[in-house]
Amino acid sequence: MGEQRAGRRRGFTPRQLELMEKVAHGFSNKEIASQLGISEQGVKEQVSVLLLRLGVRNRAALAELGTRAGIVGDPFASTDWLPFLFRNAPMSIAFLRGPEHVVEAINEQGRIMAGQGLLLGMPLRSAYPGMPSAIVALIDDAYRDARARMLAAVPNRWNRKGAGADEDGVMTVVAQPVPARDPAMVGVLLFAIDVTDA
Repeated sequence: MGEQRAGRRRGFTPRQLELMEKVAHGFSNKEIASQLGISEQGVKEQVSVLLLRLGVRNRAALAELGTRAGIVGDPFASTDWLPFLFRNAPMSIAFLRGPEHVVEAINEQGRIMAGQGLLLGMPLRSAYPGMPSAIVALIDDAYRDARARMLAAVPNRWNRKGAGADEDGVMTVVAQPVPARDPAMVGVLLFAIDVTDA
């Protein structure tokens, strides 16, 4: 079984990976054909080839493998570690949705840095009223321009040690835009790393 899977991993063409990604995003054959500049019949044939090659029965299973390939680069790689990566990363990670940057997801380090309880569903400016304007501008720019932005060594005041008291420190902040098929779903992944003692 392991050899069979290893054989199925090798040799995906860029077109096959792109096709899996589009299936994973829920595009119809007609939409995929239009985007790739091929016939709808060509899409059906390529999807059938992928179903056979990957040993999956239907488009939903192909979408799952396409999602996995899009996240970790391999349709058969384990993704069991992904929740751990998000929850336990030694930096603040948050997903902010829409132009108001509503906090949709935040990891434990982000909650500690905020020094607050419930932040989900709150616009970033309300969740972190003392956030430096340079960081807010960075997030706004990343969202508007759909380009990653970074600020290094930004002075800030936050709950650095999780003891409930804010302290002065220095952080590096990265704002990575997250595109989506539905414009209402577009957002920004925000990473903040405490570099005070670095």
